[in-house]
Amino acid sequence: WFSGDNMNTARLLVPNSAIIEVSVTFLAKSSKEVGGATLTRTPDLIDATKPLTQNSVGDHAGTTLPVTDTTSPYYGAFIYRTYTSTVDLRNVGVGL
Repeated sequence: WFSGDNMNTARLLVPNSAIIEVSVTFLAKSSKEVGGATLTRTPDLIDATKPLTQNSVGDHAGTTLPVTDTTSPYYGAFIYRTYTSTVDLRNVGVGL
């Protein structure tokens, strides 16, 4: 995924360049409904410190809760959390 409206990788990457870092963000939902306090919105999949065209997390705002559509994956009283992991593919620290 490349952030921004233009997802054409040929135009985003410099010729003869290589991807040196990969990042993945998960939106996790509890496996069971909770009986206590719940969120009013799922977490945003956006790094608010960066513009959307340079965002390393995503471009999806959170979903307002509760959702009344029983076919929605957001239906019910669940807990939501996000987790982002980034892998440096250059192996810069090898041997240090």
